[in-house]
Amino acid sequence: MEQIFTFLFVGWLFLLAFCGLLVFGSIEIIKALKSSKTVEGDGPPPLTHDPDVEHRVSGEIQADPSIQIASTEIQTSIHEELKTKLSHYEGELERNRRVIYSIENPEIRNGLVEVFKTANAIFKNFKEDPDDIKYSQLFLVQMERLLKLIETYSFLTTADIRREVLTDNDVEDIIRMLSKLNTQLKMTFKNLQQNNLRDLRTQTGILEKMLDMHVTKADE
Repeated sequence: MEQIFTFLFVGWLFLLAFCGLLVFGSIEIIKALKSSKTVEGDGPPPLTHDPDVEHRVSGEIQADPSIQIASTEIQTSIHEELKTKLSHYEGELERNRRVIYSIENPEIRNGLVEVFKTANAIFKNFKEDPDDIKYSQLFLVQMERLLKLIETYSFLTTADIRREVLTDNDVEDIIRMLSKLNTQLKMTFKNLQQNNLRDLRTQTGILEKMLDMHVTKADE
């Protein structure tokens, strides 16, 4: 009986020790978790998307004089480059005047003459209104292709042996294309004048408002 009691007593001590270890381990785990949370809390806050960031940055760029100067310099450089190209193609087209008027096919010759006249009107507009030069990119590409067409057609028609390669379909295609090109160039010229018309209407409106304000103050 005494041995049984001793055995139970020893077992109870082991159980008590095990429970103590379990409780101690739980406490240490809880402390470790708390410490981890504290470290995370001490760090920088997570990044969040600010919808106004791009707007603020854009405003800072616009307010930065150095960036504004750089932008102006780039615009000036582009303007001068376009101006140089316009002068070049205008000269090239003028040098081809005699070639155009000497083309034997009357429909192709007349088509080129009409395109030549409209293109010259546009070149003149860019000289008289340099602000329109920024709209000249498409026109420059069209002039480049036109000059290449004149050169190639003239080459193929200056000798009988080369002229034979041109078919009636080729001639019809050229005539049709020249008609479309002239229509497009006339639209370009009209659009350039519309820009001036919008400017005119804007200035008219501004001046009218200024006059109305002056009259109102005078009446007071």
